[in-house]
Amino acid sequence: MVTPTEVEPRETPRTLPWPLGVGVSAAFLVGVVALIAISVVSLRSIRSLVETSDWIAHTQEVLATLAAADADVTSAEASRRGYALTGAERHLDGYEIARSNIAARLDHLGNLTADNPAQQRRLGRLRAAVEARLTALDRAIALRRARSSTPELQAALTDEGEVLMREVRASIDDLSREEGVLLALRERNARASAQRASMVVLLGMAVAIVALGGSALMVGRQRRARQRAEDAVRANEAILQRLNLELARNVEELTAVNGELEAFSYSVSHDLRAPLRHINGFVDLLQRRAGPTLDETARRYLTTIAGAAKQMGHLIDDLLSFSRMGRGEVTRSRVRLAVLLAEVRDSLGEDTRGRDVAWRVNGLPEVVGDPAMLRVVLTNLLSNALKYSRTRGRTEIEVGWRRGDDGLALLWVRDNGVGFDMQYAAKLFGVFQRLHRAAEFEGTGIGLATVRRIVHRHGGRTWAEAAVDAGATIYFSLPLYEGGAA
Repeated sequence: MVTPTEVEPRETPRTLPWPLGVGVSAAFLVGVVALIAISVVSLRSIRSLVETSDWIAHTQEVLATLAAADADVTSAEASRRGYALTGAERHLDGYEIARSNIAARLDHLGNLTADNPAQQRRLGRLRAAVEARLTALDRAIALRRARSSTPELQAALTDEGEVLMREVRASIDDLSREEGVLLALRERNARASAQRASMVVLLGMAVAIVALGGSALMVGRQRRARQRAEDAVRANEAILQRLNLELARNVEELTAVNGELEAFSYSVSHDLRAPLRHINGFVDLLQRRAGPTLDETARRYLTTIAGAAKQMGHLIDDLLSFSRMGRGEVTRSRVRLAVLLAEVRDSLGEDTRGRDVAWRVNGLPEVVGDPAMLRVVLTNLLSNALKYSRTRGRTEIEVGWRRGDDGLALLWVRDNGVGFDMQYAAKLFGVFQRLHRAAEFEGTGIGLATVRRIVHRHGGRTWAEAAVDAGATIYFSLPLYEGGAA
């Protein structure tokens, strides 16, 4: 802006010309309206983000309660079997506790999903399945107390129990899948709301800047107009200051909500680990106390229980790792992908032992990123390639790259494994999304979701191409280091 000493002295009219006064007033009015609009949109967006965060926490609580209910049903089953094997009434203490917990969990799920008729119907099926299983367990306990069961009857009860447990787990899986869909939708809504808020704020700021700039230009023509502009600027600064203070308070509230979500995730993980410790403890006690007297079927049941508890522990660890990848600070530095890939391959030696694995690695580039996070990316991708190609007589894995149209390094990991149907490709990078049955390939369904989160935090993107029984290729992009390829 031109200062008063820089303009040539001229006679300033005693009154402001009408058109100029109208222009200044209009410019200030537009600026004030833009600032108010920014305030309103920002407040609504923050409220929307807080509400979405609450819904995300609500969905996570539903998932945690479902997992706890599953654990309680398993605990009741284990207690019943302990009583059936030993006849000791102390085993029924855990059974009664589990029954009480199951009822409380189902009631809690009913309250949590009260706003979702479809989930209420699924919950009704789960209640029926659980009630049927508990009724069968009560009948088995009564027969054991009466000592009227025969081996044939016990076998029939066992077969019936397995069918009922499959119905229970199918109902729990159905509920969990729906909650997973809701969780993904709510996270997308949160991101979309934040993006819309940013665009509106930027547009409003642009309008305000243009309006204030135009008014300043007109005010420069006359002293009285300049004074009016200065008064308006001071008024707008006061508005901005108030808005900034209010935004700061809202940011503090959002930070507090995020802190509560983080504390909640750790609390849930602790609550999930508690029943796992009980399961492992009772399995260990049962194996030491009655292991030599058990038949092969009973020992296989104990092994299955222990394996399921171990898998649940892995799932909890992967969930916490996935959560940390979204919160931790990204430390950017020069990363030699060729060196990092060699280290990751060495660490996967146990997965390749006894297999015919052919590696094809192009000269990989140097990129800018967090070495620890990129190690997680490569470990997940190479582990998946090895896992889904282990049915092949000869495993072929290719790691390559080229410069993308956007200037980023476009990398890929290609295998000759079982592949997948591309109509399900949208599910590939979601949490708990699996395109193959757990009985075929182990895993928790979180690895590729972690890969996508890390790559996105580095400014890149991820996608996949595949065909059934013809291998798969996972693509991801990262910012190139200016030094070029390694």
